[in-house]
Amino acid sequence: GGPDSLFLLNLKDGSRRLLTSPPLSAVGDGSPAVSADGRTVAFVRVTSYNSSDIFLVSLRGGLPQRVTFDNANIVGIAWSANNRELIFSSNRAGAHRLWRLSLDTKQIEPFPASSLNALHPAVDTTRNRLIYTEWSFNTNIWRLDLRSPPEQRRPVEWITSTLHQDSPKYSPDGKHLVFVSDRSGYWELWLADSSGGNLHQLTHFNGPSAGSPRWSPDGQEIAFDLRADGVSNIFTV
Repeated sequence: GGPDSLFLLNLKDGSRRLLTSPPLSAVGDGSPAVSADGRTVAFVRVTSYNSSDIFLVSLRGGLPQRVTFDNANIVGIAWSANNRELIFSSNRAGAHRLWRLSLDTKQIEPFPASSLNALHPAVDTTRNRLIYTEWSFNTNIWRLDLRSPPEQRRPVEWITSTLHQDSPKYSPDGKHLVFVSDRSGYWELWLADSSGGNLHQLTHFNGPSAGSPRWSPDGQEIAFDLRADGVSNIFTV
């Protein structure tokens, strides 16, 4: 009935104990990772879509400590063998890649072994080795001519890149198209003419994810959602 929480499950008798209690405004807590010494749990607290941060809590319970302040999308956490670093996947600087967080200095730096779209890190502490998933995904905008008879309609690939193109919307006069893409490294709004040409980037937030564009009836403004502060708000351009 509320946000997702973390529990400890006793494998001997099946009893469980509540470990975290996220605020009611949050989506909840997930992706728990227990330190090698068995004392601390690192986890992801999701505040809204594509917006989350890493927290630490003692396995005995208590108040969680927030250790990142990015409001970014985090996909997996792993502890180093010495329990003093966290390796995690985040889109804090654009596409997902691996980052290293020092728990002593609180400094975050790119993990040098990973490439873009690296997710779900795991550390083998006995060999001091890291394994992770490299994710490849591509979506494009296609067009279908509804003036043709149904049996002759063939979708045509229209606006493409090696990354994502989503949420296309024609302007009321049919002369322009707005869509969302991360081709710049960040989720931004892009504009094209009705032929798919004259492409240019409409927003430049360089971090927060913009989405769900909708035209005003007169075609002079576009409304969209943006998670600049970890929560969703509606903006116009």
